[in-house]
Amino acid sequence: MMRTGTRLGLREELDAGHGHSVGPRGRQGPARLAVFCLLFGLRLIAPKAVQAQPHPPAGNTWIGRRVVQRLNDFQLRIEDRVVERGRVIHFYRVEQVKDQWLWLHAEGNGLSGWARAEDVIAVDKGIEFFSEQLRANPQDIFSYVMRATLWQDQKEIDKALHDYDEAIRLDPTQAWIFNDRGIEWAQKQDYDKALADFSQAIRLAPRNASIYNNRGTVWRAKKVYDEAIADFSEAIRLSPDYVSAHYNRGLTRVDKQLFDGAIADFDEVIRLDPNDALSYYHRGLAWLAKKEYDPAIADFDRAIGLMPGRRGTFLNRGIAWAAKKEYDKAIADFDAVLKIDSKDSRAYYNRGLAWSEKKEFGKAIADFDQAIQLNPKYDDAYLSRAWLLATCPDPRYHDTNKAVESATKACELTDWHEAHDLGGLAAVYAQTGNVAAAMKWQSRAIELMTGGTMSEFNPIQILQH
Repeated sequence: MMRTGTRLGLREELDAGHGHSVGPRGRQGPARLAVFCLLFGLRLIAPKAVQAQPHPPAGNTWIGRRVVQRLNDFQLRIEDRVVERGRVIHFYRVEQVKDQWLWLHAEGNGLSGWARAEDVIAVDKGIEFFSEQLRANPQDIFSYVMRATLWQDQKEIDKALHDYDEAIRLDPTQAWIFNDRGIEWAQKQDYDKALADFSQAIRLAPRNASIYNNRGTVWRAKKVYDEAIADFSEAIRLSPDYVSAHYNRGLTRVDKQLFDGAIADFDEVIRLDPNDALSYYHRGLAWLAKKEYDPAIADFDRAIGLMPGRRGTFLNRGIAWAAKKEYDKAIADFDAVLKIDSKDSRAYYNRGLAWSEKKEFGKAIADFDQAIQLNPKYDDAYLSRAWLLATCPDPRYHDTNKAVESATKACELTDWHEAHDLGGLAAVYAQTGNVAAAMKWQSRAIELMTGGTMSEFNPIQILQH
């Protein structure tokens, strides 16, 4: 919700008595009694669990529709059993109809159960319905929260914020209203207001793990990593099996280059959910950063099996294969990226590096050219092309003038303030025999490096951060 891979907590319903809120493992509020038919004295029992039919009955207007609850004390049922929802507000898809009952499946997870048709409202009718509820009762906090949720679903964030403001004005003691408004501020990238709301929610519900997880995602977005890790750790202390908190702490530890800790977090996510493709992917990235290429490849293999259309997984597995000098396998993975997206400049660039290592110099230069055409600001592609042109043993491609031109363009793109590019330009000048120019740009590169030293320019560096 916040950034790629980052997981915010879910929206929670208001407590029926407006007294307190509960966390992801918190106490369930008083259960709504089973519905009775007073005329006959018989209890209505929900049907058994079912599997969705591949071809829904024709003419049923409910099948396939998105719905939300009408009532604050809404329940899903399977026969006599109430399905535990954690008092979270979900969007549901209608998969089956049986008499007055609808079989609902929550979006984003496997939560399913039966609900009475009269207890839900179609999403496309929801704003109108809750607006009418508010006209009849302007003090109805639940309707404000539901309408805000529906506005958010339509990406009308300002309207959602207005409804949360009204709900908070009516009752400033509800932690989850502050939490939900914080999520909206985070979507608008107004992180300071989001932090203020999450902090207030924590003051009201200090044992709610989801709110700590949400605040941690905002600290991470602000690059305040220690505070983010502290919040995710507190969420885990309160709820040790909280998958999202482990996942988000793993991402943040990668941000801080704490790769062993990140791997431990992704290990825990995978233990709790063995089919979490993103955790295999990010654990693979952590192994890759540690130059542990075999476990990285194993994790990317697993991620591809679970989520085959993700180009980044093929790209990074290709990087790992290239680091192992398995250039044919690397090229095959970069080819796979380009089948998914023929305009991925990173795939052309990395494939160019692999072709260069295989001494297929014409193919390498063609790939660097294509990467630059797709991304004219790709300084690494200019620099690697320059190095190949300056050092290529094949006279058909050796061209020192074009090499200097290409390396100079890389420096221009970074306003002559990137030590890596200046070091590359120095290396290219050294290949041309222009020692004075090489020393000039080498010295300037050293000045830009912290501590007055710089690593040697490596034109075949594969890892992409």
